[in-house]
Order: sequence, then C-alpha cells, then structure tokens
Amino acid sequence: MKTYLLGVLLAFLPRRWRASLAGDVPIHWGRAALTSGFLEMLVAFALLAAWYFATIHSAVDQQLDAAMTAAETTGNVPGRGGQIIIGFTAWAYFAVHPLTWLLGYLVCEGLVRTLAAAITEEQPACLFLVVIDRVVEKTRRSLYEARVPLVRDQVIVPANERSSWDLKVLSCRSKPDWKHPLTISYEGEGYKVVADAPGTDARPHGYLLKRPAAGEAFRGFQAYHPEDILLTSDDRASFLVSLFRWYLNLLRKRDEAPLGDVITRGPDGDDSMVLVESLRPKPEWMHARTIEFEERLYRVETAYNATRPRPFGYRLRLLPPGEAARGLIRYSPDLDGER
Repeated sequence: MKTYLLGVLLAFLPRRWRASLAGDVPIHWGRAALTSGFLEMLVAFALLAAWYFATIHSAVDQQLDAAMTAAETTGNVPGRGGQIIIGFTAWAYFAVHPLTWLLGYLVCEGLVRTLAAAITEEQPACLFLVVIDRVVEKTRRSLYEARVPLVRDQVIVPANERSSWDLKVLSCRSKPDWKHPLTISYEGEGYKVVADAPGTDARPHGYLLKRPAAGEAFRGFQAYHPEDILLTSDDRASFLVSLFRWYLNLLRKRDEAPLGDVITRGPDGDDSMVLVESLRPKPEWMHARTIEFEERLYRVETAYNATRPRPFGYRLRLLPPGEAARGLIRYSPDLDGER
C-alpha cells in the first residue's frame, strides 16, 4: 500500500526525478499514473467548484451592498435588469480570474493524464514540473558545455589481449542510450556496451565495449563514428518550429526568383577549397560532412554568412587521401552559377 501511494505521488514528477527518488522500489507506473491523473482532475474540479461558489456569492454580495447603499441615497431599488447585470458581473469576474484558469487547466491536465495512462499506457508528468525540469536541465547543460568544449571522441584499444573489454570510448558528451546490451557498429564490427568507464577532463564520459560472443544476437544496433559528436546539433527544432520554418521557406520560394548556387574556387582554379553560396540553407551540410562535387570529395569546414541574394555560405575543403567519408552527400548547383 505504501509503495502504491508513493508511486501515485511520484507520478506527478518528471521521469528523471522519479528515477532518482524511487530508486529500486518496484512501482507499477501505469496504475500509479492513472490514479495520479484521476486524483489531479478530481481535486482540481472540487477546488474549482468551491472557488466558483465562493467567488460568485462574494461578488454578488458586494454588488448588492453597493446597490442598496446607492438606493438609500437615491431611492432607486435595482430592478430585474440590475440584478441580471450584477449576476453577469460576478460571473465575468470569476471567468477572468487567474485562479479560475489555473484550476481549469489542472482539471484538463488531469483528464489528459488519466486518458493517456488508460489508453496509451504513457505516464505523463505535471506540465509545470516538466517545464522546471527542462529549464534546470538546459541551464546545467549550458554550464557543462561552456566548461567542456566539443571535441572528437577518443577510441582506445586495450594493450592486453586478455582485457575484459575490446574498446574504450571517451567522449565530451554523455551518450544516454549507450546502456547494456546495446550493440555499437564501429569500423565494420559489432561491439556490445558492457559498462561505464572513468573519463578525462576533456572527455569525462567513458564507455567500455566488448565483442559479443559467437552467435549472440545484436540488441539495439547503432552505427558509430568518433566524429558523430561533431555532427550533432542541439538546435533541432520541434514540430511547430519546423512547420513555421517550412512556411517561411515556402513564402520565400514564392516571392523570390529561383537562383542557382554560386561556386567560388581558389586562385588559378585551385580545387582544394571551394566556397558555395546559396539562396536557401543546407541544414544537412554540417561540420565534417562529406560532399561529392564534380566527382571529387570535399569536407564541410564551416558555414558563414554570405551576402544577398545568396546569404548562406559554406566552405568546403578537399578531403585528404585516406580520410574516411562521413555522411556522403552528392551535390550539384541548381543552375550554372560558376565564377
């Protein structure tokens, strides 16, 4: 019983808070979330009803006292129309009060959480606590990233063949999905994540990987390269932001005449470095991504702000011999805009 009540209370919290507070306590989160959502809806509805009657009665009494005071002075007693106005004024005061909106939201949130737990078996937390958790996590991550710069992962092979692990990966960023028994594909071989490992100041997150035994099935196969950390972006837009950007691009395409990319080469036609300036952004052209252009391989070095009408610029460097291609993208200008 105590465990069930604990689960009902913890179901209000975000997942990370639940995990840190509950620990290894066996809690059926589905039932706990269902009860938690129903209690939130029930309590909020009862408070909303009590607030409604208290507000309406208080507002009507104040209005009537004011009307009767005025009637003693003027001799005009409020008629039916005046009573309707008094009632409507009291109801309007209740409708626009912030507490009414807060309690109404909690009723709706409790209903949504109850239906989510009953139909989809999800365990959504209270939105206010989720917002606080996101703000705290974003602040913590910003402070961490300001202290630990973004660098390429370090892959270490053990010197002793009898080691309990076959690869050690040190990274400047955590890999929350790297948990046993996830299988990582690296340089054509599969490795199973077996444990965490101590890191260094530049790469504080460490992971131990081991080749799975012969015939062992892969679990959660994931491709990996040490430079993947450089290709990740923290500004991945949500659905609404992506929809808004898509609409803006649609308007830009409608209002602007189509312009091909401008390709700028080095002196005397040197192809070791190429500048590409475009009318529209190329979000997939991230740092270290490989671009195939005119049957040659280039590496994206950086993006820069070019001049209109092609404000999006990219600097490409010829891929050194022997360096592996990363996320190959075949490219050709929209129109012949070479200079």
